[in-house]
Amino acid sequence: MKTSDQKASGKFLGAYVFSPEKGLENKHPVTGLDFASLYPSIIMTYNLSPEKMVSTFSEVNELQRENKVLHSIKFKYNGKLMQAWTIWHENKSDHKGFFLKILETLLSMRNKIKAQLKPIGKKKEYMGLVKSRMDLASESISIASIIKDVLSSAKDTKEHAEMAKILDPFIDLSYDDFIKKYSSVCFTYDSINSKQKAIKLYMNSFYSVTSRSDSPFYELGIARGVISAGQENIKLVAEYVKKKGFGIKYSNTDSLYLTCLDFCYEKYELAYNNSTISKLEYWTEMVKITIEVMEKLRNEINTFLKLKSRSDYLKIAYEEVLFPVVFTGKKKYFGIPHKDAINFDLKKLFVKGIDTVKQVKS
Repeated sequence: MKTSDQKASGKFLGAYVFSPEKGLENKHPVTGLDFASLYPSIIMTYNLSPEKMVSTFSEVNELQRENKVLHSIKFKYNGKLMQAWTIWHENKSDHKGFFLKILETLLSMRNKIKAQLKPIGKKKEYMGLVKSRMDLASESISIASIIKDVLSSAKDTKEHAEMAKILDPFIDLSYDDFIKKYSSVCFTYDSINSKQKAIKLYMNSFYSVTSRSDSPFYELGIARGVISAGQENIKLVAEYVKKKGFGIKYSNTDSLYLTCLDFCYEKYELAYNNSTISKLEYWTEMVKITIEVMEKLRNEINTFLKLKSRSDYLKIAYEEVLFPVVFTGKKKYFGIPHKDAINFDLKKLFVKGIDTVKQVKS
């Protein structure tokens, strides 16, 4: 196996992707379940750090005599089967490699920053609703009237209370003062979001520097260990959900897009077919059921991953329910997202990997 002081000229396969079932899915909702920070999590799970790597059988035998727990990495490189090992941390602080320790610190920093985003994001969202109505309204309409109109669009009492708490302080402001406040909120949100994205990029670079032959941290065993563990775990979860009867519409490097079992919707499908509920009511109930089922499945998957990996690093996060949704190719899809709330009135679709081109008529 090539080590850090050798140049690499060969190639190895990248991440595994399940091709999507192309076309419109409007029969049942599709849910995205996503590995949280997959590559950094793999590095932390298996203790993939340069000083923890082992490349010879003699070292393996010696470490095993010392009762060290080793994680084996097997892969093909330039058509040859190769093997490396890493000394597993056994969930003990003094066994953790320096890559893992740095990533743990960065992950903690990022989680704290992301926690600040949610409240400021809601403020930005609700103030944005006011601004969009202000832009369409005549100058004679007061901020108070526009805020009242926005509050009336709340889907339920909980959302109404949340919106009122955020928007009530702006009722007596002038248009210019409100715009200043809104611009300040947008700036704060973008600033915080940029920080967490920068940390995410830095965390992902730990894999990148081990896969580049011109890097001082080049280590083929780590680079291939990350990729192979990513493939193994996405396949592991795919097999787990298939055995439970869930359908897989699509999967990429770190995500699965699933459909629930048909019987989950039988009650409301029967009601819709008998014309006792409308199509919108039927779709709404399907999304509600999907959210509940998928949140439970996510928790079950995380328990499964913890048992398999013997650590807490690998986790699946619930992303959103997409319904209806259209898949056009690998990493290319669009649909109506239902994340924090069910919303079929959304003006903007969730679009991934698809460039939209405005048609200009001459």
